[in-house]
Amino acid sequence: MASNHHLDRFMERQQKFFDNLLWQPPRQSVMQSIDQFFNPTNRGGIRFEEFETKTHYILETKLTGVSKDEIVIEALPDNRIRLSVDKSETVENEREGFMSATHSYNERILTLPENVVVREMKATHKDGILQLKFPKRKGRKIEID
Repeated sequence: MASNHHLDRFMERQQKFFDNLLWQPPRQSVMQSIDQFFNPTNRGGIRFEEFETKTHYILETKLTGVSKDEIVIEALPDNRIRLSVDKSETVENEREGFMSATHSYNERILTLPENVVVREMKATHKDGILQLKFPKRKGRKIEID
């Protein structure tokens, strides 16, 4: 009897998972998802956290030790943006008599939800956190009879 209860709970969870999967509108097409998966600029690198409010879609990433001059944000076609970080650093040690230089470049292309207005994006960089804030498009309010 107990094993039957566990099987029922398992089946309910599976049904709920597929219901949610099939009833939620996609943020991008299947082909865009495949292209994004195989795009080498999306592997590793810059990770984002997503937040949504009633009026805005917000992306945040931690860029510790990166100045705003080393960050480039570009609006691309099809509701996409490219974020790149190009960081160079030179350290000179006079006492030891050597100099070292490092250079790193990282890029990420993100596909945004269709209901955001990319051209009205606001970007802020404070305390090592880059925040990208997009207003959501307002739909036409439908009156209910």
